Amino acid sequence: MYEGLNDVFAYWSRLRGDRDMPAWSDCDWMALPPGVIPWCAVVDVRQEPLDFVYRFWGTARTAFQGHDYTGWSIADVSPKTVSEKILGEYRMIYEERKPVYFETVYAEDGVDAPFNYHFLRLPFGPDDGLVTQILGAGLFEEKEIRKVHDFFDTV
Repeated sequence: MYEGLNDVFAYWSRLRGDRDMPAWSDCDWMALPPGVIPWCAVVDVRQEPLDFVYRFWGTARTAFQGHDYTGWSIADVSPKTVSEKILGEYRMIYEERKPVYFETVYAEDGVDAPFNYHFLRLPFGPDDGLVTQILGAGLFEEKEIRKVHDFFDTV
């Protein structure tokens, strides 16, 4: 795991203490590595039907994907292959109530150059164990950033 993501996980673990997960109100953005924050996203978990709506969308993500998804459902992310992948990851975090680190290699038809990226997704919620927010912290290798940017320019 990349150093910045290790720092985010260590912070989340300190907040959690002996609970399953910390409450979102415990999180202080100023305690996160400054270089990671622009790559973060936070979703609010909506119940019945289950949905994940972006509460926060980092500025690097906006520059990268050409869109600010704050206030939007994950289902609205373009392209659909990306939204479906993200939705599956968030459902996993919601159901298992545990943090998960994802390393993804994206190589599908129409992608000129495969690229990879890394995301740590961390659950937050009250002491009753219900996940109410999920923080996604992502990092891209410098050599991959241009490939991913080009990909989102074409969708």
